[in-house]
Amino acid sequence: MQEIDLTPTEVHELKEQFSTEQFEKMYGNFENELRSNLLKFDDKNFIKAYLKNVFDEACRYVDKQSHVPGAIIDRDFEIEFLLMLWKTMNEAFEFFNYYCDKLDSSEAYIPLYKYLDEIKKDKTVEESAESDNATFTFDPRFDFKKLKAELENTVLTSDEKYNLVNDRLYDFMQWQKQYDVYEAFYVTWDSSDDSKYKYSREHYPHFEKLCKLELERWKNISQGAQKNDTKKVGKKQQVTFKIASKR
Repeated sequence: MQEIDLTPTEVHELKEQFSTEQFEKMYGNFENELRSNLLKFDDKNFIKAYLKNVFDEACRYVDKQSHVPGAIIDRDFEIEFLLMLWKTMNEAFEFFNYYCDKLDSSEAYIPLYKYLDEIKKDKTVEESAESDNATFTFDPRFDFKKLKAELENTVLTSDEKYNLVNDRLYDFMQWQKQYDVYEAFYVTWDSSDDSKYKYSREHYPHFEKLCKLELERWKNISQGAQKNDTKKVGKKQQVTFKIASKR
């Protein structure tokens, strides 16, 4: 290796310039352009010809048994940074070697035609999601936090609060039948979020279950209040009876 004297400031600047974050940023920009061109031309041969033309000189043999890592450790200078830089550069070279036809196969990268198919599928899913969002209008009635705020109205009795939640739950269930998208084969490992209604799951998570819990709350509160009223009436009647007996 060639000896180069660098100041601490120069070392810091070089480390920033060739940091893993910078490589990821540059690769991200490259992949965005690659995706855009694949979708635009819809032809892997065009893209492969472009890659070979632009990056052919950058491609080189990746030596898995290189002496460089050992030399980096032996020098005992910025070991961690230089080893990561070496690894990142080799991965980049392997990527370009593969897509410039320098490698017959690679476990790390999929062929361009498969990559193109995946991009098309992703684009279809994105367009479908955008279409769904365009037809969906959020209904604040089914925002559980807003419903809870309505229930804080001290003017309402326990029975009235129970009826409010019950009516809102029925409104929600009717809305599902009319406007939501029912996905019969939707499966999830999360048992707490197992609704088969697409919009309900995405925009009103757990609304139905939360309403049912709230109904239990106000039902118990109402029943408790009725029991207290019954006890009070019983006490009054008992007192009246005692007074009458004295007379």
